[in-house]
Amino acid sequence: MLNAIYQASVRQPRIIKRFVRMLANSGVRVLSFLTRFKPAEAGTVMSYEMLFGTWDRGVSTLLERVLTSGMTVIDVGAHVGYFAIEASKLVGPQGTIHAFEPNAENFDKLSYNIRRYKNIVPHTEAVSDHVGEMTLYDSSTGTGSNSLIAERGAYKSTHTVPVTTLDTLFANTPIDLIKIDVEGAEHLVFKGMQAIVERNQNLKLVVELYPKVYTDQGLPSHLILTELTALGFVVSVLDDDTGTISEPLEPAIFESFARNLPKKYVNLYAHR
Repeated sequence: MLNAIYQASVRQPRIIKRFVRMLANSGVRVLSFLTRFKPAEAGTVMSYEMLFGTWDRGVSTLLERVLTSGMTVIDVGAHVGYFAIEASKLVGPQGTIHAFEPNAENFDKLSYNIRRYKNIVPHTEAVSDHVGEMTLYDSSTGTGSNSLIAERGAYKSTHTVPVTTLDTLFANTPIDLIKIDVEGAEHLVFKGMQAIVERNQNLKLVVELYPKVYTDQGLPSHLILTELTALGFVVSVLDDDTGTISEPLEPAIFESFARNLPKKYVNLYAHR
């Protein structure tokens, strides 16, 4: 509904659009004060959905289904902490959430948003396949689209950021679930978490598949599907609205599935 209102507003004359934008920004500021949560870009549909708790309900529903008290979760690409906070509530004080966000502005909002959640540990590093430094490309289309991959799309600025691997930090730590949303750098994260995969047989993953970013890098559109299979996972599609999990995808259809997605991206649920 919020998206329908937004789409209708952008088709109006400029003066009406300015008025609607002003109201939207004011609304975000008021709701942010009341909820004590700083969302993404002010006045956007994403911001309102975060403030109302309706953002990406499919992922939220899955987290509610699989997370229980005491679990340890890694959120790679935590943005402003929306899912880290949801996971925090589900695993309780005995559990731990590790939230990775390398963009400085996002990290500031993340730190503010999680200040009341003692079981969330924020990390400023980006996650990749090695320890060192890489270039982070700040997207010109939204704060949730920043990436270590230049081919992700138009970017407004670049920064050198520290990178690490999940194995470096957590090879000997029991991990229950890893959420990965890194805009085309998922394959790099996979390479740096081999020990975690081997030592946590009940590990579950929530991963975004964005085929165009891979083809723009000269890589197969279905690369992460084949890599998840090689790591021993079966892969299902997560419905964005209901959190329903599809039957596992068969490797024989990986290529055609990735090539013919009805939209730009889809969330995957990888499990054993």
